[in-house]
Amino acid sequence: DISNKRRQSMTDWKEVNSLPYGWKTKIGGSQQFFISPDGLQFPNRRVALKYMIDENHPSIDVEKMRNSLKLENWKENSMLPISWRYKRAKLGDIKYLTSDGEVICSDKNVRELMDTSDEFTNDDKEGFRMFTEVECVRRRSTNYEWNDGDNTVPEGWKSRNQGDRKYFLSPDGQQFPCRRAALQHMLKSEFEKEEIDEMRRMLQYEGWEISKHLPQGWLQKISHEGQSTIVKLLSMEGNLLESYKTAIEYMESISHYTEADLHGVQRLMEEKASKRRLSMTNWKDGTSVSKGWKIRIADGKTKKEFFLAPDGKQFPCRKAGLQHMIMEKYPTEEIEDMRRMLRFEGWEINKNLPKGWRMRYSFSSVDSTNMSMLSKEGKEFKSYKPAIKFMESNDMYTESDINDMKLLMEEKCVVRRQSIKDWEEDETVPSGWKVRVAHGKAEAGKKFFLSPEGKQYPCRKAAMQFMIKENYSEDQVEEMRILLNYEGWEESKYLPEKWRLRINIKKSNSQSIVFLTPGGSEFKSYSTAIEFLLMDSKYSEEDVENIKILMEQHSTKRRTSNDQWEENETVPEGWKV
Repeated sequence: DISNKRRQSMTDWKEVNSLPYGWKTKIGGSQQFFISPDGLQFPNRRVALKYMIDENHPSIDVEKMRNSLKLENWKENSMLPISWRYKRAKLGDIKYLTSDGEVICSDKNVRELMDTSDEFTNDDKEGFRMFTEVECVRRRSTNYEWNDGDNTVPEGWKSRNQGDRKYFLSPDGQQFPCRRAALQHMLKSEFEKEEIDEMRRMLQYEGWEISKHLPQGWLQKISHEGQSTIVKLLSMEGNLLESYKTAIEYMESISHYTEADLHGVQRLMEEKASKRRLSMTNWKDGTSVSKGWKIRIADGKTKKEFFLAPDGKQFPCRKAGLQHMIMEKYPTEEIEDMRRMLRFEGWEINKNLPKGWRMRYSFSSVDSTNMSMLSKEGKEFKSYKPAIKFMESNDMYTESDINDMKLLMEEKCVVRRQSIKDWEEDETVPSGWKVRVAHGKAEAGKKFFLSPEGKQYPCRKAAMQFMIKENYSEDQVEEMRILLNYEGWEESKYLPEKWRLRINIKKSNSQSIVFLTPGGSEFKSYSTAIEFLLMDSKYSEEDVENIKILMEQHSTKRRTSNDQWEENETVPEGWKV
């Protein structure tokens, strides 16, 4: 503290504009010194900067001190990470100053830091690689003559050849190993747009080319190594992307790229894949595909088939090929030829399907049923209901088409149900009916009921309601009504003729009652049942009074069965509280 106060009291300290507010400097012999507002002395700006960073000084002061480092020959470069500086020693070696104020004395140590720290991006690493390469060439640049008449670089730039390599020198004296590196530097350094565009055009001399499918300002470079095709892309922002896939991921991460931009790259990717497939020799012609199409069988246990369109697009099945042809508006005769070939994949015509539709239907067990329908438009449906909904929303399908589809749905359901082996005759259903038990979450299993016509019902009550609706004979309906007792439906002397009731016990031990009329209507309370009797003239006042008596009996029984009632000295004998 005494030393700090003594220094602050000295009059030879001077304020200069290059230092943060409150900082001062003086010359002592051949050495320049710096003093902080609190009296600490530093031998140079770099050490002062490190102190300010460690002590969390205001960022505006830290940046001013950092910017003053140029007076000590610390320089910026757009290829280095943000806020980094570098300095050349007399022998040409370079020291680096990180954004944290740390000094790194070799390229190797910088690379090790970047490889072990998550702080640095791939762009940082690529930038440093380019920086070191440029610096390496720069050290040797004085030994070479530069060509200032090269028409393959913008005006003011120079080039030189060294073996099979070519190097480029910018007007401000920076050297680059390729035009791409020069362009990336120009973008980072915010050169004028006209200069950037001119350098971008010069990239054609390195094999970079424009494509109508790429966004404006993008370039691609296609090269071949043996049988492999290598693609690189250069974005408008100067980022090097090693494949179409990484280009798509890059575009998805930046908001100003549109769906059309993504689609263009996807199209290029597909074109590349198409060329590769067309060059393969294991594609064969076949009678089970349309003219111009080919087939190959992939090696493996399943012997999977693949199909190649004349334009090189590959599909995993004929159905996918047909859908592509419809979407791309192939000639009608070619589409119809491929539609006929669907028979080799099990797709069938059915008289109840609209013209041009196909279906594929199979079942192996109760729990495994597979049905698919393919519309004329190439749309696939995995069940009947969405297919019917599609037809109802499309004016080209008539009411007759929709009814035929519903008929087909019922026919197939009947065939499937009747083929299930689990159906058994049972004394609890009428003759000709069958029962099966589907085991699931319920321990006892869920019962289903099958009519002689193949219709399935979840319970006898639902079956009886359907029989009433479809005008089954009175004897058939009555036989099913009698068997409702297996589902807990009861008769009562207080109910009108052919009425049934069922009392349901809930988990909470509370009760609910349901009434079933001769016509199959259900009422879930006494009040709605009484209201129905009052509205229907065929029922008498006596019928209404009887249900009221039944209601009171049930209420009394429910109250007396409550085990919470207890005898109590505060009420007469026989009473409970």
